[in-house]
Amino acid sequence: MLALVIVGCKGETEDTDAPQCVDIPIDVPSGRGEIDGVFDTDNNRLVFFGGNEAVPVNCSPGSTSFVGETWAYERDCDNFRLLDPADSPKQRGRYAVELDTAGRRMLLQGGRFRKGESGDYTVFDDTWAFDLDADSWSKIGGKGMSKRSNHAGAVVGNAWLIFGGNSAASGASFTPLDDTWSFDLSKDEWTELTTTNNPARRLYHSAASDGERLYVYGGGDEGAFLGDFHGDMWALDPDSGAWTELHDGSGSAPIPRIWANMEYDSGNNRLILFGGHDDGILGNNNELWSFDLDSSSWENLSEGDVFANGQNDVCDFPA
Repeated sequence: MLALVIVGCKGETEDTDAPQCVDIPIDVPSGRGEIDGVFDTDNNRLVFFGGNEAVPVNCSPGSTSFVGETWAYERDCDNFRLLDPADSPKQRGRYAVELDTAGRRMLLQGGRFRKGESGDYTVFDDTWAFDLDADSWSKIGGKGMSKRSNHAGAVVGNAWLIFGGNSAASGASFTPLDDTWSFDLSKDEWTELTTTNNPARRLYHSAASDGERLYVYGGGDEGAFLGDFHGDMWALDPDSGAWTELHDGSGSAPIPRIWANMEYDSGNNRLILFGGHDDGILGNNNELWSFDLDSSSWENLSEGDVFANGQNDVCDFPA
């Protein structure tokens, strides 16, 4: 999920190679959740799509207000730009997103949409690509991976690998999955991988890649509304299809959690984990952890906030 920081426009600079910031309207995206995006290094910007503007009530989305906007936060100008490409994906949240570096595109798969406060969600199985040079969307991939939301994956080699997710259309229950799918970045085709020793079925998990293996951490199962959550770390070798548990989440590991963010740190051969909603008394947290891939051990880099006051009511917490 992205946190958006709103700042002003700097205007033009003497650098003739810099973008003409004065032409950018001073617009900002509305507050929203269930959103993701990628960093476009060539254009020095963060690109993100969609999301849900509704404020959660009692830890639940309640009413829904999905949007189908594509935004860029341009670092050179310290400002947002609303992109308005034709043929965009339908409004949605809780989709999977990944950067195809070689193809210069942001990939989006699945997610869910609902109009109003009740009824089933529409769960998607479509795949889209946003061209980061032309600022245009195109639907790709055809049929393949089944409908789902709250799934996660990363690029390994020449494939986008995705594990698990939630197939339920109901907003009152979860149906977690344990399948693994591969999207060939050259052919734009989905294939289900035959795997062994699979992690437990899950959704709300985190994923990252070191270029050779897919790593999956945490998440929840059918009881993900309240916990218990998973705290385990897994690695997939896509050549053999074998999953290996690297850590069971016991000992000096992060409290089990859902919806954390995880990235690979190539300089130190470690995974960096931030935030999430934990299985303890704090709930939403801002801890920073590292997982050393050489020793399969956790280290807490920043403790973050600690619990101080009890909740006022279910899912109603003081500042």
